[in-house]
Amino acid sequence: MPNNEDNRRGGDATVYQQKGPGFEEVQLPQLPSCEAKHVLKVYEASLVAERWLNANTLTVVDRSGWTAENGEDGECEKTVTIRFDAKGKASIQNVRTVSARDLAARAKAEKLFENGATKSSNGDRSGAIADYTRAIKLDPKNVNAYNNRGTERQINGDIAGAMADFNRAIEINPLDPDPYYNRGGIYFLKRDWKKAISDLRHHDELNAEDEDAPPIIWAAQIKIGEKEAADRELARFVADHPQPVNAWNAKIDNFLLGKINDQEFLAAMDALEGEKQSEQQCGAWFYLGEKRLFNGDKTGAVEAFRKSVATEEKNCNEYDFAKAELKGLGQ
Repeated sequence: MPNNEDNRRGGDATVYQQKGPGFEEVQLPQLPSCEAKHVLKVYEASLVAERWLNANTLTVVDRSGWTAENGEDGECEKTVTIRFDAKGKASIQNVRTVSARDLAARAKAEKLFENGATKSSNGDRSGAIADYTRAIKLDPKNVNAYNNRGTERQINGDIAGAMADFNRAIEINPLDPDPYYNRGGIYFLKRDWKKAISDLRHHDELNAEDEDAPPIIWAAQIKIGEKEAADRELARFVADHPQPVNAWNAKIDNFLLGKINDQEFLAAMDALEGEKQSEQQCGAWFYLGEKRLFNGDKTGAVEAFRKSVATEEKNCNEYDFAKAELKGLGQ
């Protein structure tokens, strides 16, 4: 089981092997050096677990970046395949070094990715998609570009294109949590509740501090008649996160669990303020609609879903969910 952790200069990976009921850290082998010379300053030194090829074989990516004494920057990246025996002893099976040409192309792709993100924030979605597409041509393994392009395609109504991008992002890096969240949202839109739940849970396994997926999982579970299980899972999440990063997300969770009634929830919505007010209301109206729908109040549910859509918060997943619910209700 690999664990990727961020640090000041990039990231680090630790591998654990199950020993009885617990896990023990496995010592990784000495990785090949990039042979940098006359180094003045190291600005990146990271090791990231990329994927398991099988139960005993892991690929990791070792990156280094430095400034030499002459002022020139250098960088190096190696993909190392490591095999573990039954006792947990690790050995290097293969090393692939990324060429300087590919590294330069990747740097250009990253710049295009940043440009795309800027265009997206400015509302230029077609321009963002174009930049993400150019980034992918330069760097076909740019997970972030696939993920962001998929989001833009989803907002533009290209659900098939969005799904293809999220699938590709997961194929490239199965340990990245974000594409699972986004693909889970697509499955929710397609009313494939079980696949939505599976992807969203996988996302949370990779990102234990996420607070966005649990209420969507709750909504999907009640769609398949698992209300009690949905409540138990959400209650367990709330108990495990006594100090949530986003207090509003916690309020939504407690509303779904019945700890806050409709009137209190509506009053809390009215009291929202700040730059995220509209986005928060988009999600809140959707979940209010889901709870009303479950309780048999179709008229109230339609009203809530319409108010979610009326926020025009197209970056909010719940905006699409509310539109889908209205369609399903013949509205």
